[in-house]
Amino acid sequence: MELNPNRAKRETTTDTGKSRETTLPQLVRASALTKPEGPLPVTSRCLLQWAEKKLVPSFRVGGTVMFDPAAVFESLNREGARK
Repeated sequence: MELNPNRAKRETTTDTGKSRETTLPQLVRASALTKPEGPLPVTSRCLLQWAEKKLVPSFRVGGTVMFDPAAVFESLNREGARK
């Protein structure tokens, strides 16, 4: 399960005045990652429960739980390697 999400790039300035480029995560709702159209073979509810149990990283934006697809897949790949 590899996913290469589009990421927004932003240029920032450090304390020393040097410019560097940072990558911001592309946040999506659970439904974008889960079946039937998403790459994960689980329901949105299941993904939200995993987030509640801190099994996958998530962000709360207002009242919506959002996910960084790259971080979710990295977390699931780590968990799968442990088992």
